Amino acid sequence: MIASQAVTKESFTHLSPEFSELHFGDNRTVRKKQYHQPDFYTLAKRLGASMHLTRHKLWMDYLAADAGPNEAKHQYSQFCGRLRSFAQATGLSSGIEHDPGQELYVDWAGDKIPVTHRATGLVGMKASLFVAGCPFSGLLVAVAAANEKMPAWIDCHVQALNYLGKIPGVIVPDDASTATYRPVKTQPARRIRTRYADFATYYDLLIVPERPGKPKDKGAVEPAVQTAYNRILFYFDGQMFYSLDELNEAIITRVDDINGNLVRSDGMTRRELFDVDEEPLTQNLPAVAFTEVLWRDVKSIEVGTSFATTNTIRCRFALSDKRFVPV
Repeated sequence: MIASQAVTKESFTHLSPEFSELHFGDNRTVRKKQYHQPDFYTLAKRLGASMHLTRHKLWMDYLAADAGPNEAKHQYSQFCGRLRSFAQATGLSSGIEHDPGQELYVDWAGDKIPVTHRATGLVGMKASLFVAGCPFSGLLVAVAAANEKMPAWIDCHVQALNYLGKIPGVIVPDDASTATYRPVKTQPARRIRTRYADFATYYDLLIVPERPGKPKDKGAVEPAVQTAYNRILFYFDGQMFYSLDELNEAIITRVDDINGNLVRSDGMTRRELFDVDEEPLTQNLPAVAFTEVLWRDVKSIEVGTSFATTNTIRCRFALSDKRFVPV
């Protein structure tokens, strides 16, 4: 090599690194790659503006885009890390990603629906509208209730799960007083009410309330509520309902139309996306639905023995202000 390249003692000190790499290299030299850099500003704005767009979809679009002749593409983890760092550094917020089959957001809609008394023609009650939505597919559930007390709240949840036909991993309620309360009035922290926790235990799911003072947490439930206004309540303008059952029949007709006929931007309906991507990842419903039970203390008038009319269960109520104690 020295003779063929006419290398002398004097010229050896002037050889370039390229000469050594060309003739004596072992092909283990690591060259720094040039990466194709996407427009992270535009990507972060798109992600924050859409609740359905995911980082994975942005990465797939990035891979499909043309790059320079010597430019490599970022892997998915690198792409997400750089996008996250850019959003944090520039103050742009990226959208919250929702995994399929994991979450169900629930809330009461603000407006009431009048139910008219058939005999008098006057408004007999103003029904509340319960709204539930799956943030990944956008599947919507709506149920009218006579009030916003705990039995109605639980019953609406049961009807929502029956409509889905499956159990999500987490239910996220708004800070409604029906679902949570403040143990300490001067602090924003809220605690789940006992009966609501019993419901969650029965269905083996988690209740994760929205964080107080965090408006971004409402991003998933607000579109569902707005859809209920635009596609359900506005359709009932000028229409009269004479019973809660009649109202709910009209609501379920609208809900089925929203989920089964309205086509999303990706060409699928809400129901199709739920059935394909979410249903396989959810739990099956139990054979018997959760039933709301109301316990009351019984006051006795006299000491004695009573026999129940069914199953002849004998009870003793010798102490007043106590519950019956089976013998």
